[in-house]
Amino acid sequence: MNQNSDLISKLNLPEKFTPAAGILLGVTDEKYSERKIPANRIAMNVLD
Repeated sequence: MNQNSDLISKLNLPEKFTPAAGILLGVTDEKYSERKIPANRIAMNVLD
C-alpha cells in the first residue's frame, strides 16, 4: 500500500501521514449488538 503513490494520493492524508493498514468491509451473517460510539471518535476518508 505504501508503495502505490496513486493510491496514497487518493487517500487525501495529512502531510507526513503514512498509511499502516487497509480494511475491507462486506456483508456478514453474524449478529452484533448496537454500541454507542461518538461520531468524532474515529476520523476517516471515504473513497468512491
